[in-house]
Amino acid sequence: MDHLVFMGCLLLAIGLIFYGIFLLLFALSRKNYGKAAEGIVVDLVKTTKREYERAYERFDPVIEYSLNGNTYRVKLPLKVEPGAYHIGEKLSLRVSEKRPARVYIVGDDRRFVRAYSMIGIGLLFLAIALSNYFKGKS
Repeated sequence: MDHLVFMGCLLLAIGLIFYGIFLLLFALSRKNYGKAAEGIVVDLVKTTKREYERAYERFDPVIEYSLNGNTYRVKLPLKVEPGAYHIGEKLSLRVSEKRPARVYIVGDDRRFVRAYSMIGIGLLFLAIALSNYFKGKS
């Protein structure tokens, strides 16, 4: 039974580490993209991806926006499905002031996938740790 408690504590520590990584990634993300801006989709660059015998069309939106009196045009490598964005569509953006080419679209949570994965793994380890702990108690 002692090994179950030890394993539970170890998994709890791993879960807390993953949760800490999530918080760190989230804090860095908020710091890096501190300035709000409004952008407009000016072009959609078509790319074709081939998998096995099929080809898939994906589009990278080209967004134009102004920041601190300068106008920027950035192609975002999003590889979205046809119809996800339209030319002329206005978007809310968050932009890095130090590197204005670093931009993300507000509401597009794909950039948080790694952070969400970390918290999910952390919660999984936490659940296993608690399960092992309570098994060791009985």
